[in-house]
Amino acid sequence: MARTSAIQYRETVWSAVFPGNRHTVKCFQPAVLGAENALELAPERRKRTVWRMDGGAGSDEQLRWLLARQYHIVVKGTSSRRAHVLAQRVSRWDPYGDAWLGQVASPVDFGRPVLVGHLSRP
Repeated sequence: MARTSAIQYRETVWSAVFPGNRHTVKCFQPAVLGAENALELAPERRKRTVWRMDGGAGSDEQLRWLLARQYHIVVKGTSSRRAHVLAQRVSRWDPYGDAWLGQVASPVDFGRPVLVGHLSRP
């Protein structure tokens, strides 16, 4: 029987930059700067780059910083309280698969226009 060698697996760019025991919010900006350098993300390329983040990295300050660097973002928030307040402000709900999607004005000034959506499941 042939012996196989172990494969080095890295889930994301983050794992190549920082160890898994560091919280994303604490190493977010250095990791983005490292990715910019490694991927040669000059300002023109950043305008065509989307960062997708879960709530652990998505503080308002971090989002403003990314937007100021000309990136696009897709973020899942962590505040159920903020989500509840946003849901109360939705004036029209549209079906989206087995859920409902609503859009509201951003409750936070991010330095440039953003779309804020709320997904609700029955």
